[in-house]
Amino acid sequence: MHGSPLRSHRRFVGAYHRIALLAALLAPALLPLSTLFAVGTLVEDQPVGGDAPKVAPPDLTSKAAAEKKQQIHEIFRAEYAKKSTEDRIHLARHLKEEAARNSDDPVANFMLLCESRDQAILGKSIPDAIAAIDEMGKHYAIDACEQEFTVLKGISPAALPADAAHAFVEQALTIGRNAALAGNYDLALRTASLGETAARATHQTALAPVVRAVMTQYSAAQAEASKAKEAAARLEKNADDPDDNLTVGRFLCLIRNDWDRGLPFLAKGSDPAVKALAVKDAQRPLVPVQRKQLADAWWDLGEQHKPLAAGFHRRAAYWYSLAESGFNGLERLSMKRRIAEVRQQAIASGEPVESKWISEKATYIAGSQPYADHPPLPSLLDGTAQGDSYSFHTDDKNPWIVIDLKDLAHVTRLEIVNRRDTDGRFISRAKTLTIWTSSKQDGPWTPIWQAKDAQPEWKIDLPSPVTCQFLKLGLRESTGFHLLSVKVFGSFD
Repeated sequence: MHGSPLRSHRRFVGAYHRIALLAALLAPALLPLSTLFAVGTLVEDQPVGGDAPKVAPPDLTSKAAAEKKQQIHEIFRAEYAKKSTEDRIHLARHLKEEAARNSDDPVANFMLLCESRDQAILGKSIPDAIAAIDEMGKHYAIDACEQEFTVLKGISPAALPADAAHAFVEQALTIGRNAALAGNYDLALRTASLGETAARATHQTALAPVVRAVMTQYSAAQAEASKAKEAAARLEKNADDPDDNLTVGRFLCLIRNDWDRGLPFLAKGSDPAVKALAVKDAQRPLVPVQRKQLADAWWDLGEQHKPLAAGFHRRAAYWYSLAESGFNGLERLSMKRRIAEVRQQAIASGEPVESKWISEKATYIAGSQPYADHPPLPSLLDGTAQGDSYSFHTDDKNPWIVIDLKDLAHVTRLEIVNRRDTDGRFISRAKTLTIWTSSKQDGPWTPIWQAKDAQPEWKIDLPSPVTCQFLKLGLRESTGFHLLSVKVFGSFD
């Protein structure tokens, strides 16, 4: 940690390795979808990439903590006297900024973050409260998930506006997921339950089934973790017990998606079909036909073991992804469809989708002849647009464009820059901007977003990922349509 000390208001501003096995079972995790095609992913508690180890937080009842808190309140007396929601949020952000400047003083840093969190709660700003807690969690050995749960529990979602209520439920999903990653399934379930109650109370019909699916997932994982922990203890005495090996391997592979560590247990397990596939899997076949056969076999096992089907299907999708480039035609299409199915199931259960810029190599067509001989430019999508201009200009009759992402994608975000002119006379034409999506170039089209008014630019985070290949951007009235740039974010299967 580094920074300046707290000064003036301006500056202040046989058996498998026992230890490894027990460590894995004491810190179980549901890995996010980003690990789907990576073998042997493991969540570690140790710092990564040279990060400094976390330290114990200061004692809030100590004299030093009390003195720092008093000093903070004295310096920011005028700001603390303001009680409006906006003022409290502004103070919360200011305190968080000052915490970064005082990172070489742990007591001051921690107390500033505590005050930032508390002011954000008073201002009913969940994101700012969570941001302060996340910053604490980077440097101090605290239970950030438990603190974040407490923040949500203290706020009534029914009193929030619609967009904030939606954010409340999404934040509950995020906290629950992080708790599960840390192995705290009890907290994950409590947080998801909070989100489910909020979704019902605020009529978040799109998110309610997602939360329920997550709760079912966490409940099943909690049960499997308990069984695996008991089996692991017995394996210390009898490392070759087939049933206990199957239980531990099933948890590590199918719940935790840790196949490198789980396969040796499945290979010693009591289920003959699973055992045979685990042996083949561990041999890491290189021939596409053998990889597809292995994937098919894992997929079929999932069909036979419905409660754990998702875990088997994830492994099948991993091998399909390695095999499909060696095939053409219907066989390749079948594999890609199964990969997409696994991806969609994961999205439906609330797993995060990797979000990266995916439109750099996309193409687009305009709905009409270009206005005044201004042809559509690739700069709309390739990131090279700059200056005061536009990348396309339609006429008044068909003010729309269609973007082709070249493959099915899970779209999570769009960044759109309106036409830029020195006087800004023409940006108002985009006041009815609307976005539709489809898997086919000629539709049918599903609307997913529309502007409330004209803006110089829009940054649009979709409530949930939308699967499509084509995006149609257009106006709901007859006028010239022109944008400078469009960036689409998400991921491909």
